[in-house]
Amino acid sequence: MDKDRIRTFAEQVYRDMAGTMTVGMAYIGVETGLFRAMAGKGPMLPEDVAAASGLQPRYVEEWLNGVTTAGYLEPRAGDRLEDNIHPLGTVYYGFSLFHCMTQSLAEGGPGLGACMGPAQTMDLLRRSGFTRVEPLDIKSQTHLFYAARA
Repeated sequence: MDKDRIRTFAEQVYRDMAGTMTVGMAYIGVETGLFRAMAGKGPMLPEDVAAASGLQPRYVEEWLNGVTTAGYLEPRAGDRLEDNIHPLGTVYYGFSLFHCMTQSLAEGGPGLGACMGPAQTMDLLRRSGFTRVEPLDIKSQTHLFYAARA
């Protein structure tokens, strides 16, 4: 029995399953109007998305968690802790603690997490040597975009 070959096969099966689930979640987002309910509205809490879509809040929360973990939505963290106190904020800080910060520390980095708001992000870019840093006016309820030039 070749354990490496079995592990490689199992990882492929998991990737395929994740892809299938992601397509299903995207389909649900289109068919139920969830993506349309969020379009152009800026940051929204799960209960706001539920109200805008007319769907059950618990269903919307679970869908949001799923599409976030699939990479379709990403945290748009605020600069202050109190800006991030909502169910998805808990998920974002969990990712930050269990993955982002841990990976950074394991590689000898400063232990930065994923929940950095605009002020912290721009400060980090400037300290990294970029002299011109500016937020870009790209409409997204989940992402912040920057132009950083040396």
